[in-house]
Amino acid sequence: MSWTAPITCATGDLWTAAQHNTYLRDNTAWLHDQPACRGYNSVDATLISPGATVLAFDSERFDTDGMHSTVTNTSRLLCATAGIYQITANLAILGTTPDQVNVYIRLNGTTYIAGQQVSVTNSGTNGFSLTALYLLAVGHYVEVVVVNASANVSYVKVAANYSLEFTAARVSGVAA
Repeated sequence: MSWTAPITCATGDLWTAAQHNTYLRDNTAWLHDQPACRGYNSVDATLISPGATVLAFDSERFDTDGMHSTVTNTSRLLCATAGIYQITANLAILGTTPDQVNVYIRLNGTTYIAGQQVSVTNSGTNGFSLTALYLLAVGHYVEVVVVNASANVSYVKVAANYSLEFTAARVSGVAA
């Protein structure tokens, strides 16, 4: 279902059942049920050391707008409905010695739209979230990239309902 621009009525115009369904019922439902997706990975993700790792998400908690595939381009959340989205990555990174990694949300494979440097403790799991509010057009996609400068940080650990999770939810209908 998509948004239909309302019509302007004049005094004396008849309001039909079809107009009611299109302009009131369907548009109200569209405003209420915004596109959203939450993908996750079911196994730990090994990080390239040193280098950049694009994280994959092999499963979904929900996907209301066909934003994620568990078969093709599993690292991507694809915008099917334009608007402003809240995009969030939840990760738990495990290291072998104290070090730092950079975690990014990347747009269309080239543009970083959010980033955070994470300090990893000695043999500890370090959980955090990274969020961006961003205007997406239809066809845009976002990914999570972990840039590891050394061999001291080994992987992103699965933690049920928390780590290796990637979410996008439309918060406004402003079109790109």
